[in-house]
Amino acid sequence: MKSATALKNWLAERTPEQLTSLLEMRSLPSAAGYGQSLRTLGQLADHLLSDVSVSRALHSLNAGELRLLAAVAELADAEHGPIPAGPVPSGTYVPRQDPVLDPASRAVSRAEVLRRLAPDAAARAAIEEVLECLAGRALVLPPHAGKVAVPALLHHHSAELQGCGRPVDLLLTGAFNAAEVHAIADRLGLGRDTTRDGSQRRIVTFLTDAGKVRELAAQAPPAARDLLDKLVPGPPLLRTHCFVSRYGYYDGPNSKFTVRPGGSGDPGTDWLAEHGLVLPVGTDLAELPYEVARALRESTAPDLHLTPPALARTEPLPRSIDGQAQAAAGAAAWHAELVLRAVPPSRWRSARPAASRSATPGGSPRTQGSARNKPASGSTSPPTPTCSPHTRTRLPSPPRAVGNAAANKPPTPGATAAHPPLRHLDHHAPSPATPATDRHLGRRTGNPHLRPPTTTRARSH
Repeated sequence: MKSATALKNWLAERTPEQLTSLLEMRSLPSAAGYGQSLRTLGQLADHLLSDVSVSRALHSLNAGELRLLAAVAELADAEHGPIPAGPVPSGTYVPRQDPVLDPASRAVSRAEVLRRLAPDAAARAAIEEVLECLAGRALVLPPHAGKVAVPALLHHHSAELQGCGRPVDLLLTGAFNAAEVHAIADRLGLGRDTTRDGSQRRIVTFLTDAGKVRELAAQAPPAARDLLDKLVPGPPLLRTHCFVSRYGYYDGPNSKFTVRPGGSGDPGTDWLAEHGLVLPVGTDLAELPYEVARALRESTAPDLHLTPPALARTEPLPRSIDGQAQAAAGAAAWHAELVLRAVPPSRWRSARPAASRSATPGGSPRTQGSARNKPASGSTSPPTPTCSPHTRTRLPSPPRAVGNAAANKPPTPGATAAHPPLRHLDHHAPSPATPATDRHLGRRTGNPHLRPPTTTRARSH
């Protein structure tokens, strides 16, 4: 049975509370995307198996649960081999779609998982408990009786989680032309085939045999063996001048590589490159194939720790922590005040006041606009400062008059403000040389004190 079908049947057996918990964990239905509706259990099962949904669920796991899923994927690689297709090497351009991977085809026996990962009864009970918890989150896929299957995302990234490189067949295809493939086959003593594909199949078959890889590594010079000891535990990438692009120093789309004439200057790296144990994936960058790392690792049992280590000690907070926080807040406020003081008053500009509505004699409402306030000729109000065109800070403004009576009260003769008002800094400040009439200012600001007195002209009858 396919994983999607088994998951759909499993969802049909869930209680409403269990389904609600699962949907909340996967952030559904919002995580399905705009216009994507999940109306059936089959659509929900397909979404739960997608890489996006599985990745969202993995973020909610602790380290022990994630290690257990990675260990199951590693056991699947040991039993079924690495997945046939993987990420395209960095030296190629044309992407290719990976075939749809059914997790059920890479399921591992539950008894084998417990045998390899649980050394005693206590560990066995802990693994059973974690597997049951992951099954409720749809990360261990049904059926749960005798098999353990994990989503395809973990299989695609299994080598990365183990610290291994990509399969040798994939790396050879992306790195070399026929001449380099034939040369590696000759170095391994396999003999070159009449075609490039034939020689590459011989190399892949040789490096897939763990016994032959160990024999080859035992014949390596000390410098090459020392380099393998550093690459095998991971990560599998090596910076080296051993390879050079056929099309110049910088590689591009679909670039192919060759061994640098005269070597890299390191005999150990050159020996590994000549025997296909490191393959180029970019400019001055080589990778150890997956098969070589798996063959040379002493222990293939996954390292599993379900419980986090206990805290060795705790550091109590000092008693003065509250006072330090208050001091830091005061220092921040003081620095902000210093910044405001550094701006000269002539650079400030008042903000537009909120629009107020007052009744006209005719009963219709009248809205007073808000704009730049420039004192009229003969006014005793302080000059309105301007602002820097690059400053966009909102500062506290002085209290405003309340009500229409206060708004229409004439200014007190001889009264001046102690400080210029600090208002919104507008980068559209006009040039000081721009002339403005009293009538213009009164209309723009809505301030009745800046408007010239209205002259009533008697009509002639």
